[in-house]
Amino acid sequence: MFEKKFNHYMVDVETTGTRPDLNHVVEIAAIAFDYDTMEQHPEPFIAQLSRQGQPHRVPDKKTLEWWKGQNPAVLQSVFSQFENPDLCLKTQLENMRDWVFRVGDPMQPKIFWAKPVSFDYMFLQGLFKDAQVDFPFPAFWMTNDMRSHCMGLMHAAGMSYQQMDNLYKDFTPKRVDAHSSLADVQWQLDWLKAVKGAANA
Repeated sequence: MFEKKFNHYMVDVETTGTRPDLNHVVEIAAIAFDYDTMEQHPEPFIAQLSRQGQPHRVPDKKTLEWWKGQNPAVLQSVFSQFENPDLCLKTQLENMRDWVFRVGDPMQPKIFWAKPVSFDYMFLQGLFKDAQVDFPFPAFWMTNDMRSHCMGLMHAAGMSYQQMDNLYKDFTPKRVDAHSSLADVQWQLDWLKAVKGAANA
């Protein structure tokens, strides 16, 4: 059993649109980590969701067209359970809630990270409310926008915007796994680690 507990969580959701009040959540992934050391908990959370538990939500046509242009393997994986009538949304969200508390330090606040936090946090907050499951990140002020945080670190280190942009381009090869939520979460953690290293160099 892995004994160390964590209180930072990098989270990513894949959706059928950009409106948290209207569009489906299709996939959720999260990795717990230690901000100071960037150590990750070895047990990530990943779940594909069904539309059946989200009856008032509808897909956005432009977003579905956009999805059709993504890597077919990623598309198939992300939407693998979308039409599954037997998948219980409440159970999956309860599983996420339980995972957050299992890997988390009960004595520390649970800090939600995303890129951007305004997208992922709002989708999940609404989805948990719809399913009547306690949201494990109720403190909206305990959230970090990863992009803003990284920009702040680099700016504080005296890097110009061009230097920041160059670092981002150098770090970002053409990814074939983009928009797989778990791959995106791992990429975001790798980028955060790289920025911290560059800012402290």
